[in-house]
Amino acid sequence: VAYDGYLEGYHFKAAHPETIEPRTFTNVMEYDAHGPHQLVGFAAKNVLELGEVDRDELWQHETKGYDFIRLFFPNVSIFIAPEITQVAQMIPGPGPMENTTILHFLHPTPPENEEDCAARIEMADWLRNVVQEEDYNVGLKLQQGLETGLMKSVLFGRNERGNQYFHRWVKWYSDGDTSAPQPEL
Repeated sequence: VAYDGYLEGYHFKAAHPETIEPRTFTNVMEYDAHGPHQLVGFAAKNVLELGEVDRDELWQHETKGYDFIRLFFPNVSIFIAPEITQVAQMIPGPGPMENTTILHFLHPTPPENEEDCAARIEMADWLRNVVQEEDYNVGLKLQQGLETGLMKSVLFGRNERGNQYFHRWVKWYSDGDTSAPQPEL
């Protein structure tokens, strides 16, 4: 469940009403796949400002109208913000409902001064709190519900393409039949 939140934005309005949702649409995503790895694009609420930008230059405007989450199968997620980059690695726990998430925060240059350093720490703390207090608290409640055994399976909606794709790859690898067709997005 922890990884599934990185694969869709439908939860933004419910889980992130004061953090992510004011900036990012809750239901506008685009997916691209490279084998089992995914690139998920999220439209920011100022995306229409990119209308005047030449198509060949759109790549230069990440975080200024759209964001990506880069997902490296099976357990790494990378989010690049203007202030800092978050790399999340989810390590499975001893049971199917447990995991440990290791968060790394990166920047391509060293801080220029104490103020710059403090701003980066503040952003890292903010991102960590969004993951821990918003995403994972919702995920833990979902896991507790699943552990009751009342639901025998989980059905992803047709718009949750990234989640469906990820779980098809998990099944493909778990089945161990490399002659079987690989999942398609």
